[in-house]
Amino acid sequence: MAMKSPTRFIPIALTLANAFCGTAALLFLATSTVSLGSMRNVALLMGLAALFDALDGGAARKFDAVTEIGRELDSLCDIISFGAVPALAVYVQSLHSAPVPGVISAGFYVCCTAFRLARHNASSRTTRRYWFTGMPVECGALVLLALVFAPVQNPWIASVLVILTGLLMASRIPFAGNVPLSVRILALGILMLALLKPGEWVLALPASYILLAVIVYPFLTQDALIYSPKRRQAGASDPLPADVYAMEFTTSQGKQTAYYLPASEKPGNPDLLWMVFHSRGSSALDAVPVITDLTDRKRAAFLLVEYPGFDRCEGNPGPTQIQENAQQALAAVSRREGCSVAELMPKVGALGVSLGCGPALAFAAQNHLGRVLLLAPFTSLADIVGLRFGPVLRVLLRTNYDNRAVISELVAQTPTPDISILHGTSDQVVPFSMSETMARQHQAVVKLVAVEGAGHRDLVEQSITVLRDLLAPNECSA
Repeated sequence: MAMKSPTRFIPIALTLANAFCGTAALLFLATSTVSLGSMRNVALLMGLAALFDALDGGAARKFDAVTEIGRELDSLCDIISFGAVPALAVYVQSLHSAPVPGVISAGFYVCCTAFRLARHNASSRTTRRYWFTGMPVECGALVLLALVFAPVQNPWIASVLVILTGLLMASRIPFAGNVPLSVRILALGILMLALLKPGEWVLALPASYILLAVIVYPFLTQDALIYSPKRRQAGASDPLPADVYAMEFTTSQGKQTAYYLPASEKPGNPDLLWMVFHSRGSSALDAVPVITDLTDRKRAAFLLVEYPGFDRCEGNPGPTQIQENAQQALAAVSRREGCSVAELMPKVGALGVSLGCGPALAFAAQNHLGRVLLLAPFTSLADIVGLRFGPVLRVLLRTNYDNRAVISELVAQTPTPDISILHGTSDQVVPFSMSETMARQHQAVVKLVAVEGAGHRDLVEQSITVLRDLLAPNECSA
């Protein structure tokens, strides 16, 4: 049996070094007299723990040593260094004079730290994380450390601030993620230097971070937060699946690629051409296996619209940019099939999946399509943001797909298109009630198919028969 490379143990060693520093800080707090010098030593140990915590993940990926035990161990060590240590530090510095609120707030903070880490481990992991759900525990520790070096004399006020910090960690408010290691180390260094001259001004550092992470960062980068672009890894050149053709074209965003699956019996003249708009964080090619399993494609063709910034496409996603891609992709198909876009348009239907329902409806309304199929649609993006993150971020939203309003616009068109909605009753991402609201508003036109027990990610799997019928050309309106 081949021996494991010694480098595979480097990430674990870094993680345990985090725990060692945290334990040393706890022992220092338990045995030393409270003073500015002792608190600086505690801060130094916390800074070293944060440095090791920042390095272990990168080392695990570099040495191909990413494991579940490493992930869980990292969280257990973080509870010590960024949960127990800052809670005890602020207790001995400010909270001890009011033991009851002090113990409650410090204990509450540690509990929120454990909850935040457990939720992070249980959540689905993507290749690129644009934000964290709730304030990261390292940042929460820095907030409490700032309270130590800018001591709040009133223990009741300090207790409230500690509880608020715990609530920020346990909340679902998005905080800035995907921060480069160099930036994190620089921020840590600035804080360490700031502790050399403590005072109330130190509180401005965590306050500035919270402002940037909760308001400025989401506002400036919300397109990345909304779409979560899935890019092909550099150098990857996997061959396309059989009978899938790349449609290349250029838009204002640069070079773009869509993917075309022609009808097998009528390749140049399909009875129905579905334009597919995929969901957040996926890519157009992800739909190919599903389409192959669901349909025989004898008389129906599929055009998989890719978004700018996804897969091989250049640029950045946005409502206008996606519509430009869709129009240009359809023009590329018309050139391939030797016909005009006007000749193809009566055969085109729009299929949207989750977030893709917004672009699908926009394309249908703009081009007066006769058929629309929506999988797990939301009433509006603002409603989803408000539901998941609260009213503050809803106000900051620049991009809003208002599906309910666009459906009303489609229903007012002549002739009225066929609109079908497929939604799982157990969907925890986009509530089923949103589809009910839109269908109830236009009962005579919108057909709602409720898939009992289906969630957001298994909707297609739980509705294969129904979906196959909805995709068939014979369902198309005249």
